[in-house]
Amino acid sequence: MDSKQLVDILRESSDLVSKLGDIRLSDNRKLSSVLDIDGIQFWDAIAVEVALYHLPRVLDPTKKNWLFARKALSMFRTAVSGMRSRLLLRGTLSDHKNWPKRPIVFLGFTDYIYRDVLKPVVERMKTRGDIRICAIHSDRGRKKSDGRMSIWDYLDDGVKLRADTVRRQLCSIKKLLTADDVSRALSSTQYGHEAKRIYGLLEWILGDRLPALVEEALIAKNVVVDLRPQLIVSPDVADFRTRVYLLFGKRRGIPLLDVQFGAYADEAVEWRFFLADRVAVWGKESMRVLATHGVPYGQMSITGSPKHDGLFRYSTDDIQRTRVRLGVRKDQTMVVFASTHFGNEKEEQDIYNSLEKSIFKAASQTPGMYLVVKPHPLLSMNKTRNLEKGGKSIVFVDPKENITDLIAASDAVVLVGSTATFDSLIANKLTICPAFLGWTWNKAYEDTGAVLVPRTEDELVKVFKAVCSAESRDILNDLAPARQSLLDKHIYMPDGQAAARIESIALQMAGNHLNQ
Repeated sequence: MDSKQLVDILRESSDLVSKLGDIRLSDNRKLSSVLDIDGIQFWDAIAVEVALYHLPRVLDPTKKNWLFARKALSMFRTAVSGMRSRLLLRGTLSDHKNWPKRPIVFLGFTDYIYRDVLKPVVERMKTRGDIRICAIHSDRGRKKSDGRMSIWDYLDDGVKLRADTVRRQLCSIKKLLTADDVSRALSSTQYGHEAKRIYGLLEWILGDRLPALVEEALIAKNVVVDLRPQLIVSPDVADFRTRVYLLFGKRRGIPLLDVQFGAYADEAVEWRFFLADRVAVWGKESMRVLATHGVPYGQMSITGSPKHDGLFRYSTDDIQRTRVRLGVRKDQTMVVFASTHFGNEKEEQDIYNSLEKSIFKAASQTPGMYLVVKPHPLLSMNKTRNLEKGGKSIVFVDPKENITDLIAASDAVVLVGSTATFDSLIANKLTICPAFLGWTWNKAYEDTGAVLVPRTEDELVKVFKAVCSAESRDILNDLAPARQSLLDKHIYMPDGQAAARIESIALQMAGNHLNQ
């Protein structure tokens, strides 16, 4: 599937989500209304996940056998979720007695996103005496070493009992929904022929997916009610967990701030479901893209990204320590390869695997090159290692390693559609974006003139050899004007002060809320 097909399917699925929420059940109530339980808007919370990940598999005609496998997997996940809840059900409400009241809450559910986007803002604000900060996570265990509090401190017998009741309500709603209800709702649309499969998807959502998320949703409500935040800050508009907090916070009149995490384009349909009062964006291009998805210009502030702030703080000693730790000799050229994660689409995965093999092969054919492979945090390291086939001078780092540390220490960076492309450009590194046949995820950079774009394995070998030669500095200088033009378009003032600008917005929003 090429990028245009993907965008078309994602737009169709996001349009369809609202129609599904309007389905009338056998008792004539709307599906979205009956899923408003205990003040928690379950349909609105799950809507983005449905639009991005589940409906596209229904609308794509090549995915005919998806439902059986998904149901089997969801049964396992539901069982694991139940086991986790029972294991965690050791805490009482006293576990959160020391949580700060009336704080600014930061939703840090994904480790690497929190580290890159929210933590720089949190670290600045923690030094202030006039504001309380509460960053939260949902992993097992208690407080993390970076200060994030565990939402499971709020898991008690009351949550457990209420969760059982909510699950029974979801079961009743599932029984009320019929295939005929779905067919009627879709009869006047182009999706009528898919009514049976969409009904199967809704059964899975009501019977498996939402029941597995009930505890976290109820805890979100308890956290917001108990802490009464001055502001809720989120780095991601797609995650069910963040959306539950934003939806419930919005109902209680709490101001909401989104912070852009990655680069966005036409496929970023999650922004069609924008909830926050304001969003801090990277630059002019991000503002334009978000506006095409319906985010009002008046609710966007251009700040740059805290993710890029750290690129300005590396000393020569920091860089040398990283290179020594990785085993890079003084006579070697360090090239970082940021692998990426594209789900389980077989055709796309086959193309990507072939591309990775070419990268490893070309690296092994380039004298003086030392390739540092940074697996995506969601990618199996073993899966990537299996592709490498024993190439020389290739080292794999932990997927959780901060890629900005690696980029800062590198001489060049290879990217295949990663959000780290701008990190590399800001750090003024030779940036290599392969565009092999069938691989379209570097298309946004191909014609910019700011990056090197090998289109075959032979061209990639030539690029690697040039990068490892004395001409690398001349190549970087030749790319400089286009690089600066691209950064001016996408990144607002790459000066290391994005976190400070976001802090200022957050304090203003929190202050306005207190004064109301």
